Amino acid sequence: MKRYKISVIIPVFNNEDTINLIYNRLKKVFKKIRYNYQIIFIDDFSEDNSYKKIKQICAFDKNVTFLKLTKNFGQRFATMAGLKYASGDYVMNLDADLQDPPEILEKISKAIVSKKTEIIIAARKSVDENIFRKMTSYIQHKILNFLINEYPKEGYSVWCISKKLAKKINQKGNNISLLPLEILNYGYKYKTIYY
Repeated sequence: MKRYKISVIIPVFNNEDTINLIYNRLKKVFKKIRYNYQIIFIDDFSEDNSYKKIKQICAFDKNVTFLKLTKNFGQRFATMAGLKYASGDYVMNLDADLQDPPEILEKISKAIVSKKTEIIIAARKSVDENIFRKMTSYIQHKILNFLINEYPKEGYSVWCISKKLAKKINQKGNNISLLPLEILNYGYKYKTIYY
């Protein structure tokens, strides 16, 4: 069985309290699933000690790297920057605030081996957000449900894509408005896992 390498892109903005937690939890999962890994932290011009904590991790783990953006570009641009440096057979994203559990990587790794698919999306069965975020998410997901068959009802923010698809997305550069829509826009079959 091939030992895949997974690159995990983590956009960071003022997440000093969760950086070590997300790193340690990812390390535990990688140890369990026995995949090669690359973790890419993208510091989106944080105003706290996020950058300092990332540098400390990089000092003792050669599989962790980082980019520090020159200003706050936003999550989409930070994620796109990370895609350019991802070297894994598969590329995954995670939010640094731990709103999605890093342990979802274990389910994703099983889907990679069993399905040999280009796209795996991880969708929540339900979402616990404030009323404003619920309303904006609801509108966005309704539009995406109209555009894409079988789009998860609650949407998704965690995805894992093949290196081949990552290259295609990179070629479009920053001309992408909604990354979740872009990922599903190439006609590849995808696997959805729920948590």
